Amino acid sequence: GWFFQIGKKNIYYDEHEYPNIIAYRENFLLEMEALEKLMPKLMDEDITHILVTHNESVFYANDGKKIYWGSKDHTPLRKKENGLSLHISDFLTEIDNRLKFKDEEACVIMKPDNNYDG
Repeated sequence: GWFFQIGKKNIYYDEHEYPNIIAYRENFLLEMEALEKLMPKLMDEDITHILVTHNESVFYANDGKKIYWGSKDHTPLRKKENGLSLHISDFLTEIDNRLKFKDEEACVIMKPDNNYDG
């Protein structure tokens, strides 16, 4: 028969779904909610402070689904390496989403492998 399973042949898994990471994110949101109560309600003539966050992501050429349908003895053939990567660094604001400076954007895209710009 076929089973819905996760490929586990020495494949690196991102830690985003680990219990300690989930707990950290939930705690972070609670802390931000508590801080939001302390933020002043500004009048039109007051200076507005805008939350700016920094976000980084790395994508790999051989990223793929790790969950698949297969027989109990079947292991999908996957490349051992992650392949070429793309590193994206960006600043986000709660007002305008992605931070922009006139015609220039704050987003940086780097290719950190050999012979690339990162």
